[in-house]
Amino acid sequence: MSDADDALTRSKKYQFQKPPNYELALEWRDKAAELGNPEAQYSLSQSLLFPRPTRDPEQGVAWLEKAAEGGWVPAMIELANLYRTGRDVKKDEPRGNSWLLKAAERNDPDSRMEAALIAENNGDLPETYKWLLLACEVYADGSVDSLKELKEKLTPEDLEEGRKRVNAFKAA
Repeated sequence: MSDADDALTRSKKYQFQKPPNYELALEWRDKAAELGNPEAQYSLSQSLLFPRPTRDPEQGVAWLEKAAEGGWVPAMIELANLYRTGRDVKKDEPRGNSWLLKAAERNDPDSRMEAALIAENNGDLPETYKWLLLACEVYADGSVDSLKELKEKLTPEDLEEGRKRVNAFKAA
């Protein structure tokens, strides 16, 4: 276990003990974040981004980016939403979509559905097929019906290209 993971474990211990010691929990959470734990970085970002006396959007986004760069999927999704809407950052849809695709690549089912919508809006039906098919593997809610509807629009060539992209994604 790394020092960052150990610090996060201590934070949770203080948070969930009876009675909780939130002061120590936050102190250890912040230490874990500084040591590079993405989950702790995400938690810290949330305490800085949402309306509280500690609200500091600039620092919140900075911690959120560290957590996303560290592979924390909820941070990727949150960053995608911030950049796509322009909340607390300059609106940058391509950057937001890039974070969403990174979350989709890490098997987040909702992000896979969103990736399919992005591809469809860009007119890339094989890419749409790829993301819908991958979404079906982890999350059937809505993706199966969407996949059936899409298959009716696909040419045999688009369908084959979509299958190739799925196989390439799985092989990577």
